[in-house]
Amino acid sequence: MIMLNETGEPAAKKNLSEYQGEVVLVQFWATFCGYCKANFPKLSAISDRFEGQGLNVIAVSTDSNDGVMMDCLQSENPGVQIAWDISDTVSTAYEVSSIPLTLILDSGGNIIHEQIGAYSSTDVEVLEQKISTATIPVMVGFI
Repeated sequence: MIMLNETGEPAAKKNLSEYQGEVVLVQFWATFCGYCKANFPKLSAISDRFEGQGLNVIAVSTDSNDGVMMDCLQSENPGVQIAWDISDTVSTAYEVSSIPLTLILDSGGNIIHEQIGAYSSTDVEVLEQKISTATIPVMVGFI
């Protein structure tokens, strides 16, 4: 996938495996999906709440047309990291069949939560609880 900078320009290629050791919330979205765009402010708020605690929030576009995606990003300002799954590699790997699809990956890359659709306030609470659990450092050994 291609990570985009704040202006929507391609910045770097990245794989989700590069986030090994960190918790990742991924939302797969597309410009035609109203529910996807409705989740952006909630994703941004979650990102802000967990800032500095090892959480990465990434909205992965499944759009095939970069021009349409860029126009959408200019008007929507999602407030989180944006990636473009230009070759559908990530979407295929996670078997994305509906959007918005939100996944929370623990520090080992395991899916610990999956949600399809727009977020209600209860959904946001569940996401935050799952993230809190995933970001708590695990103590190993005896004191």
